[in-house]
Amino acid sequence: MSKNLERYGLWLSLRSYLLRGGIKFFNFHLCKVAWASPRSYPEIPGYTMEMVDAERFSALADPKDAKNFAPAFSKGHQCAATCYQGELVGYNFFAADRTEVTPHIDFLLGEDMLYSYNAFTSPEHRGRGLSPARWTFARNVREATGDHRQAIIYIGLENLASPTRAASPATR
Repeated sequence: MSKNLERYGLWLSLRSYLLRGGIKFFNFHLCKVAWASPRSYPEIPGYTMEMVDAERFSALADPKDAKNFAPAFSKGHQCAATCYQGELVGYNFFAADRTEVTPHIDFLLGEDMLYSYNAFTSPEHRGRGLSPARWTFARNVREATGDHRQAIIYIGLENLASPTRAASPATR
């Protein structure tokens, strides 16, 4: 708790711990569902984006991550990755089929939509707009092949970093 307290302050830390306790006790989940940003994000100097398959992801990712995401690749889910100096620093997965978000929530979208999930950016590379840039990159790759599906994003509100980033002046 002390790391969260130092990083996010007393109010956000308490809110997060109370929310997590309430979720476990009452078995509920707060979330926000949003469209992946339709606007374009410029290329970010020093970073490369690519759509990766299971083999490439395994070569770039930590072995534990590669093992955890093997089922996603076997289902045909797409993955957009961000690299910095040859190192994987972020990724997003995209699914067109029914996808489990939590043990109590599944997403099944229409044929014209994708579900964007497991967005991750390494902590030392956060705050540079890499996730929105990956969404834009993935959309551009899909559109170049004639696939015009829009991505939907699910954001769990017990995530401390998301509300803190959303409240920062840089995102307004």
